Amino acid sequence: MAQQLDTRMENFTCRMLEAIPLSRKQNPKKAFHYCFLAIAFSILAGINARAQEKEYFIDYAGLNAGFSRQDVFPYNNDNYFHESRYLKVQLGKEVWNRKKQSIEVLVEPSVYFVKHRMLNFFYIKPQDAENFMELRDRFLQPLEYEEYALNIGLIYRYEFSDLWSAYGQISIGPMIATERTERQDEGFSFSDIVGLGTTYRHDRWRYDLRFTLRHVSNADLTENNDGHNNAGIEIGVGINL
Repeated sequence: MAQQLDTRMENFTCRMLEAIPLSRKQNPKKAFHYCFLAIAFSILAGINARAQEKEYFIDYAGLNAGFSRQDVFPYNNDNYFHESRYLKVQLGKEVWNRKKQSIEVLVEPSVYFVKHRMLNFFYIKPQDAENFMELRDRFLQPLEYEEYALNIGLIYRYEFSDLWSAYGQISIGPMIATERTERQDEGFSFSDIVGLGTTYRHDRWRYDLRFTLRHVSNADLTENNDGHNNAGIEIGVGINL
């Protein structure tokens, strides 16, 4: 059964890669989505095929997909609109275990596809810049860009049974944004995440549901540091190694 699933995942990856040249001409961002998914599925297929043959340093690997917005509890800032769809690779290692409790190190390479727009015309003030009117006109327009993050953090997990567990997450990591907004500069920033989730395990497979709060800012490395906040929900599938 596992071998058949590996073959299906590899065939799916090949079909996605074959579609990339055509998609690139029609929509470069769509081509990038295909490429990211193809690589992620290739990694999962390879890990799944070899999990029986060797011992891995990590305990599980997976892929999560999520959606987040700023205009929901507990944020709901009227100054701007901000939402993102994202993909996260999950690499976890248990470092402590006692009875039903455990602590894990989690590494999350992630890509966020962001839509942003300034809503408050007066957010940019005359004292902020000489060309403040030009900046107002610029950031009142809808903006789309990407963020690439590498979050590293801890998970505290409580096991309710052999199949079901709940957990809390906290993580931080470097991030690159491909565009500037009125609240944050282009380039290097930090991605901070706290989350609550639950995991259901069946054989070697694990299924994840998680609620997260995320803050992005550059720690005052530049003057433009109000950053962005998002509340999101994500689902994922992974493999126990």
